[in-house]
Amino acid sequence: MDSHARCRLDECGLPLDERGCDRTLFVAPYNGDGMSDFDLDLRGAEGQLDEDEIQGDVVLGVLDGSTEPTVWIRNVEKGNVLVLAIEGDLNTLAAGFAREVKDMGGELMHFRKFLVVAPENVDIDTDRLES
Repeated sequence: MDSHARCRLDECGLPLDERGCDRTLFVAPYNGDGMSDFDLDLRGAEGQLDEDEIQGDVVLGVLDGSTEPTVWIRNVEKGNVLVLAIEGDLNTLAAGFAREVKDMGGELMHFRKFLVVAPENVDIDTDRLES
């Protein structure tokens, strides 16, 4: 390892090989003045992010018939992803909102004992489930 690579976890300044630090995720060349040799413009990078693309939350709930279907529909319209624990017959419980979610471009996926409901433009990636 480069002699000037230092552990940046707590600014101890010891070379990594002397410290035995195994929690470092990224090591930047250390120039001795407390700054790394990388010149990153974080303010400029923030300006490149389009905040409008990121919206919504992950909403956890129970699908047992006690919540009006319009509540689930409104959540999906707001861009929220629903993860609903299924307590009962899925077809009966989801009948009040599944068609409307699909018509809005959303996606529904039954995964184990949960129904995952995603709004339009949010894909449910199942690639890791196939083996």
